[in-house]
Amino acid sequence: MRCLNHRRLVPLAILATLTIAMTAPAGAATSAPAAEQTAAAQAVDHKALAARALDGYIRPEFDGFETAAARLAAAAEDDQSPETLLPLYDAAYDAWMRVWFFRFGPLEAEGRRFRLEFWPERSGIAYRAISALVRARNPIVDDPDAFAGASAGAQNLVAMERLLRPRDTAPAAGTSGADYRHRLIRAVARNLAREAHAARADWDAEGGAAFLLTTAGAEENMTYFTPDEATFALFNAFHGALQELEELRLGAIVADQASKSPRADHERAGASLENIRAGIGGLIDFERVVFAPAAIDQTAQAAMAASLAEAVRAADAAIAAGPADIAGIAALKSALADARGLAVSRLAPALGVRVGFNSFDGD
Repeated sequence: MRCLNHRRLVPLAILATLTIAMTAPAGAATSAPAAEQTAAAQAVDHKALAARALDGYIRPEFDGFETAAARLAAAAEDDQSPETLLPLYDAAYDAWMRVWFFRFGPLEAEGRRFRLEFWPERSGIAYRAISALVRARNPIVDDPDAFAGASAGAQNLVAMERLLRPRDTAPAAGTSGADYRHRLIRAVARNLAREAHAARADWDAEGGAAFLLTTAGAEENMTYFTPDEATFALFNAFHGALQELEELRLGAIVADQASKSPRADHERAGASLENIRAGIGGLIDFERVVFAPAAIDQTAQAAMAASLAEAVRAADAAIAAGPADIAGIAALKSALADARGLAVSRLAPALGVRVGFNSFDGD
């Protein structure tokens, strides 16, 4: 199991297609009445909030992911051994877990999120995509542009883990099988670096996501018609992250206990719980930097921070006990659910956003 850098309180998660409605569905948590929300929206400096999101979190964290992916790719050019690459791979995954929850902007362009992390990996898609390339000794691995158009299942962090932590015996050194495997590892690492660079660059591209967040309400902005809609998008990412951590990523760990085909991300390192812990850590950083200074109700903000801290404690306890500990997993699930409910019932009104959420069924 890799050692998680707890000092950094790592990343952020978000949900696949979180459907948002201005009128909440039955049973969903909702915010304060419309009149109160309107007053709150006017009281919050939404433009300053968007600027903090970009300069205080998004840009530096995407820089970190781009750097980690580039280091992995550079090392893979000369040495494809697990001994050399696994520490760099784990570092890249940690960096990814600080940005993965942004399900708007560059990560959604051209299927980039799945080219970086194909998850949930249903039915062994990554394994099958890799196996197809290996069986055919497909030369596409030697052409970065061609490989970028290959199956997303063969390109991402999950695929790299399948290559660096194989369940089957790796081909003997000096054989054609070993040579092709090394070429495939280089190809995946190169593509991860390529996609990470593109994701970072696209934030500041002309008319890109940064422009849209900082010009919300401007006549030329056809995405966010009012400044509070940009805050809404960021809150949506935050809430969706909590939902995915609880329902999908933690749910996958629970399902894996009774399955011979694990779906949990990073499962071969035994690090799936650490990924969740990292995700909570990133949310703590994001909420502290972006939302806390803007909240018109600091009591609500303090409650949100305390709830996230409790989720971290539950995650640490679950990591110490291991994924087979039912009580530890249940406590973590409860802590994440509490944080998610608090985000809608108290943090959203404090930020002047009025929301209702559907679950992301089918995701």
